[in-house]
Amino acid sequence: MRRRTLSPPLRERTDFVPLVEKLLDDLFPEGRLQLAPELLPHLAAYRWPGNLRQLASVLRTAAAMLDGDEREIGWTHLPDDLLDELIPPQAPPASKPRQNLEAHFRQAIQEALADSRGNLSAAARRLGISRQTMYRKLKSQG
Repeated sequence: MRRRTLSPPLRERTDFVPLVEKLLDDLFPEGRLQLAPELLPHLAAYRWPGNLRQLASVLRTAAAMLDGDEREIGWTHLPDDLLDELIPPQAPPASKPRQNLEAHFRQAIQEALADSRGNLSAAARRLGISRQTMYRKLKSQG
Protein backbone atom coordinates (compact mmCIF):
# COMPACT_ATOMS: atom_id res chain seq x y z
CA MET A 1 0.00 0.00 0.00
CA ARG A 2 1.36 3.36 -1.05
CA ARG A 3 1.52 5.99 1.61
CA ARG A 4 0.53 9.52 0.67
CA THR A 5 2.53 12.35 2.12
CA LEU A 6 0.50 15.32 3.16
CA SER A 7 1.73 18.72 2.09
CA PRO A 8 0.87 21.81 4.11
CA PRO A 9 -2.29 23.69 3.18
CA LEU A 10 -1.76 26.16 0.36
CA ARG A 11 -2.30 29.13 2.68
CA GLU A 12 0.64 27.96 4.82
CA ARG A 13 3.15 27.37 2.05
CA THR A 14 6.17 29.60 1.80
CA ASP A 15 6.98 28.70 -1.80
CA PHE A 16 3.90 30.26 -3.40
CA VAL A 17 5.64 32.11 -6.26
CA PRO A 18 7.71 29.14 -7.49
CA LEU A 19 4.65 26.95 -7.00
CA VAL A 20 2.54 29.17 -9.28
CA GLU A 21 5.31 29.26 -11.89
CA LYS A 22 5.59 25.45 -11.81
CA LEU A 23 1.81 25.04 -12.07
CA LEU A 24 1.63 27.39 -15.04
CA ASP A 25 4.46 25.50 -16.76
CA ASP A 26 2.78 22.15 -16.07
CA LEU A 27 -0.72 23.27 -17.06
CA PHE A 28 0.32 25.19 -20.20
CA PRO A 29 3.57 23.72 -21.55
CA GLU A 30 2.87 25.08 -25.04
CA GLY A 31 2.78 28.72 -24.02
CA ARG A 32 4.63 30.51 -21.27
CA LEU A 33 2.00 32.16 -19.06
CA GLN A 34 2.66 34.35 -16.08
CA LEU A 35 0.76 36.26 -13.44
CA ALA A 36 0.68 40.03 -13.56
CA PRO A 37 3.16 41.36 -10.98
CA GLU A 38 0.47 43.40 -9.17
CA LEU A 39 -1.74 40.29 -8.83
CA LEU A 40 0.81 37.91 -7.37
CA PRO A 41 1.02 39.41 -3.85
CA HIS A 42 -2.78 39.35 -3.54
CA LEU A 43 -2.96 35.69 -4.51
CA ALA A 44 -0.05 34.85 -2.20
CA ALA A 45 -1.75 36.61 0.74
CA TYR A 46 -5.14 34.99 0.07
CA ARG A 47 -6.27 32.53 2.75
CA TRP A 48 -6.89 29.67 0.32
CA PRO A 49 -9.66 27.52 1.78
CA GLY A 50 -8.81 24.71 -0.64
CA ASN A 51 -5.64 23.05 -1.70
CA LEU A 52 -3.35 22.98 -4.70
CA ARG A 53 -6.21 21.80 -6.91
CA GLN A 54 -8.11 25.01 -6.12
CA LEU A 55 -5.15 27.12 -7.22
CA ALA A 56 -4.76 25.04 -10.39
CA SER A 57 -8.45 25.47 -11.11
CA VAL A 58 -8.19 29.25 -10.68
CA LEU A 59 -5.20 29.35 -13.03
CA ARG A 60 -6.97 27.20 -15.65
CA THR A 61 -10.09 29.39 -15.48
CA ALA A 62 -8.04 32.59 -15.73
CA ALA A 63 -6.04 31.22 -18.66
CA ALA A 64 -9.27 30.36 -20.47
CA MET A 65 -10.22 34.04 -20.20
CA LEU A 66 -7.07 35.22 -21.98
CA ASP A 67 -7.29 36.51 -25.51
CA GLY A 68 -5.28 34.51 -28.03
CA ASP A 69 -2.17 36.68 -27.89
CA GLU A 70 -2.17 37.41 -24.16
CA ARG A 71 0.41 35.70 -21.96
CA GLU A 72 -0.21 37.46 -18.65
CA ILE A 73 -3.01 36.63 -16.24
CA GLY A 74 -4.38 39.79 -14.65
CA TRP A 75 -7.31 40.93 -12.52
CA THR A 76 -9.77 40.81 -15.41
CA HIS A 77 -9.09 37.12 -15.99
CA LEU A 78 -9.92 35.93 -12.47
CA PRO A 79 -13.27 34.35 -11.57
CA ASP A 80 -15.71 36.81 -9.99
CA ASP A 81 -16.02 34.89 -6.72
CA LEU A 82 -12.26 35.05 -6.17
CA LEU A 83 -12.16 38.73 -7.12
CA ASP A 84 -14.76 39.41 -4.45
CA GLU A 85 -12.48 37.74 -1.91
CA LEU A 86 -9.25 39.41 -3.06
CA ILE A 87 -10.57 42.95 -3.35
CA PRO A 88 -12.40 44.11 -0.26
CA PRO A 89 -15.36 46.38 -0.97
CA GLN A 90 -14.44 50.04 -1.05
CA ALA A 91 -15.79 51.96 1.87
CA PRO A 92 -17.34 55.24 0.86
CA PRO A 93 -14.98 58.08 1.62
CA ALA A 94 -15.54 59.53 5.03
CA SER A 95 -17.11 62.92 4.62
CA LYS A 96 -18.04 65.58 7.04
CA PRO A 97 -21.85 65.82 7.09
CA ARG A 98 -21.81 69.48 8.04
CA GLN A 99 -19.68 70.36 5.02
CA ASN A 100 -21.95 68.36 2.75
CA LEU A 101 -25.02 70.04 4.19
CA GLU A 102 -23.47 73.49 3.73
CA ALA A 103 -22.51 72.63 0.16
CA HIS A 104 -26.05 71.47 -0.62
CA PHE A 105 -27.50 74.57 0.97
CA ARG A 106 -25.20 76.84 -1.07
CA GLN A 107 -26.21 75.03 -4.24
CA ALA A 108 -29.91 75.30 -3.34
CA ILE A 109 -29.54 79.03 -2.76
CA GLN A 110 -27.79 79.52 -6.10
CA GLU A 111 -30.48 77.52 -7.92
CA ALA A 112 -33.30 79.40 -6.16
CA LEU A 113 -31.68 82.74 -7.05
CA ALA A 114 -31.26 81.67 -10.67
CA ASP A 115 -34.88 80.45 -10.87
CA SER A 116 -36.15 83.74 -9.40
CA ARG A 117 -33.87 85.85 -11.61
CA GLY A 118 -31.98 87.26 -8.65
CA ASN A 119 -35.04 88.23 -6.61
CA LEU A 120 -33.95 87.49 -3.02
CA SER A 121 -37.46 87.54 -1.58
CA ALA A 122 -38.75 85.07 -4.19
CA ALA A 123 -35.68 82.82 -3.74
CA ALA A 124 -36.19 82.81 0.04
CA ARG A 125 -39.85 81.85 -0.41
CA ARG A 126 -38.86 79.01 -2.77
CA LEU A 127 -36.50 77.68 -0.11
CA GLY A 128 -38.95 78.17 2.73
CA ILE A 129 -36.65 80.47 4.66
CA SER A 130 -36.93 84.09 5.71
CA ARG A 131 -35.32 86.89 3.74
CA GLN A 132 -33.08 87.55 6.77
CA THR A 133 -31.84 83.95 6.71
CA MET A 134 -31.22 84.29 2.98
CA TYR A 135 -29.16 87.45 3.56
CA ARG A 136 -27.24 85.80 6.40
CA LYS A 137 -26.44 82.71 4.29
CA LEU A 138 -25.33 84.82 1.34
CA LYS A 139 -23.12 86.91 3.61
CA SER A 140 -21.51 83.78 5.15
CA GLN A 141 -20.76 82.40 1.67
CA GLY A 142 -18.57 85.41 1.04
